[in-house]
Amino acid sequence: MCAQSKITTKRNPLRAWRAKSTGEFRVTETHSRRWQTLTDKRIFKHMKHDDDQIKQIAPKHLKVEDGAKELVDSEAMRPYVRLAHALLEGQLGTTARPSTKAAAKHLKEAEDEIAQLPLEDRYVWRICSALKWGFADFDDVNVQIDLNAFNADDWQRVGELLKHRPIQFCLFLKALFGAEEMEGMMLQAIDLAKRLP
Repeated sequence: MCAQSKITTKRNPLRAWRAKSTGEFRVTETHSRRWQTLTDKRIFKHMKHDDDQIKQIAPKHLKVEDGAKELVDSEAMRPYVRLAHALLEGQLGTTARPSTKAAAKHLKEAEDEIAQLPLEDRYVWRICSALKWGFADFDDVNVQIDLNAFNADDWQRVGELLKHRPIQFCLFLKALFGAEEMEGMMLQAIDLAKRLP
């Protein structure tokens, strides 16, 4: 391992795990040739992240994923949109100190509205239930079967759909449980996934 890798992995245990592997991603020998062809074409170049390249982007320059606008405009998201408006009204990024009495009142009303929602109508539940239905009958054999039928366009579409999911899932766990717990959960999952046949 080079000196630069040693410095990087000391502050990032996930990088340390990656440095021990034979490459950025581990794949079965059966698909190694196909994977090499795809990486040569840089189909998955967007899945490689560098901490030093994280940039802040103004909201007007954000790219909206297909379906995101419909979700934001849905009935279930209206309480959260009202809360966001209340936060903006107070010109704050936090609920700690509303700048005016009116903003404080609107913020309290929005928070109370969300507090009254049943769990099944909450934003967190939408994500959790989507994960449940996506993985309830998970079987990696079915993934391998699909792989055998994939062409380059299929890989492109799947890669595009998944490219931000790992970081989004980490951010979801971080918001829910905290950074340390998120890191522990992910490292444990990675270790277990590596050891399973």
